[in-house]
Amino acid sequence: MWLGHRISYEVHGPTQNAPSVVISHGFGSSARHFRKLTAALGSAGFRVYAPDLLGFGASEKPAVQYSPRLWAQQQADFLEQCVGAPAVLVGNSIGSQVAVITASISPQNVRGLILLNCAAGMNQRGLYDDDPQLKALKPVFLLVEFLLKQKGLANFLFSRFRSKENVTQILTKQVYMKAQVTPDLVELLMVPSDDPGALNCFVEVFTGDPGPRPDALAPSLDCPIQIIWGSLDQWTPINGTVANAFKQLAESKPQTVRFDVIPDSGHCPFDGVLCLHSTAISLPRVLTRVRYLWDLDTPDEVVQLALPWLRAVTAS
Repeated sequence: MWLGHRISYEVHGPTQNAPSVVISHGFGSSARHFRKLTAALGSAGFRVYAPDLLGFGASEKPAVQYSPRLWAQQQADFLEQCVGAPAVLVGNSIGSQVAVITASISPQNVRGLILLNCAAGMNQRGLYDDDPQLKALKPVFLLVEFLLKQKGLANFLFSRFRSKENVTQILTKQVYMKAQVTPDLVELLMVPSDDPGALNCFVEVFTGDPGPRPDALAPSLDCPIQIIWGSLDQWTPINGTVANAFKQLAESKPQTVRFDVIPDSGHCPFDGVLCLHSTAISLPRVLTRVRYLWDLDTPDEVVQLALPWLRAVTAS
């Protein structure tokens, strides 16, 4: 229970004498979306915690003002009350932003950060002033925010957004290879949207405070940081404002910050699936990824990059 609300979380790996890892999911996602990564890290000897952020997954969805700061406080309290030891935080998208904020407000409980395709904020408002293309579209975003605040219209838009057809289309065109967008994956991401309060969370995410920019907070953090980016990400582009800022940070602080790229991968590289929307994909890479899908003992590229880093950080 957190602030009177039920929080759902999973735990994987050894029960004793194991370094702790806490995973934060992104918008519309949940702990179950990380099922491959939690299993792999747990098998590698880490105690892995994967909570559902308030408003998502199996956690309660109360009528509150959702924000990255709220979720960071949830994570900071989770570290104190459930983990009970300093941990490495792993985040994807908005979850990466939440991890950075958590490290800034609770540095004593954070041993390091792994940021997967880090988002600038809870919504695009965090980039209005820095991204020329988004700045030009600011009137459009403001109109969308206004429309979402009209209850009847928001309910209609939410129903359209969370339809199986739309979720499948988004996953197929922007995140995964088509063959891997299975009914189970679509169901995994859709089920929580049927819960009472899901609409309010949806509206808050698109219209609320985007939260502090992670690329602005990260330079002041003392903990080691590993940034991993899928090269074909359409939601948080690898040549976008945030990714470029983290590349510069890695160049200026090579002892504590590293930036790794996973070719031919989209916004969710942790799910071990190749994004095929590129003319640069080679047959050997396709065969390698197909082999991974059939051979569960073959770690995906996120695990290959993260494990040596995790072991080094948690050994010190």
